[in-house]
Amino acid sequence: MKKIFLTSLICLTSIINAQQFIIKGKVVDKPTSAPLSYANIRVANTTLGTASTFEGIFELRLNKGNYKLITSFLGYKSDTISFTLNSNKNITFSLEPVQVHLKEKKKLTPTSFGHTPKELQKLLRIL
Repeated sequence: MKKIFLTSLICLTSIINAQQFIIKGKVVDKPTSAPLSYANIRVANTTLGTASTFEGIFELRLNKGNYKLITSFLGYKSDTISFTLNSNKNITFSLEPVQVHLKEKKKLTPTSFGHTPKELQKLLRIL
């Protein structure tokens, strides 16, 4: 009888310790509240993460504990939320847009050297 009780107690303890909770949420544009499709949501210092759906919705399953979720999207400032997970949670990330400044690149074509494509072909045949 003691063996059955101890075995049951060990199984129950492992089930309680391994309990997972669901984090559901949405990633939106802060000024307009429009959903951000395919934003990245990752758990800091782990390899766990997901991407939001076309509607900006995401879902993660994590064990009880302390976490930091980091959300990023191209053209927006990343956001981090820290929390203790001991029940299911709903989170909304409101990301602020930032201006991305890219350096100008010039594309060189045969006409940018003052030659037409036919003239360029003649020059190449001579060489």
